[in-house]
Amino acid sequence: MWTCGPASRACAAASTCPFSADVLTKSGAFWLYAFFGVCAVVFFATLVPETKDRSLEQIQSEFGADADDALSRDRPQSKTPQHA
Repeated sequence: MWTCGPASRACAAASTCPFSADVLTKSGAFWLYAFFGVCAVVFFATLVPETKDRSLEQIQSEFGADADDALSRDRPQSKTPQHA
């Protein structure tokens, strides 16, 4: 499932490129895709928090306890006790 995202974006770019090149010319299509790339870099640099050198507990406290509850709610609960 992890590879589905990049593969689908690559497929979308490859399938829209001929249409974009016809409508916008080749240089216009290049600058359009460059613009989306720059927007993605700005988005990740400004809005996605850095998690390097942080523990899971620090990350969970930053995002709140309900983020962990939402993940565990979707998983089936096991009836066997967990061993530490």
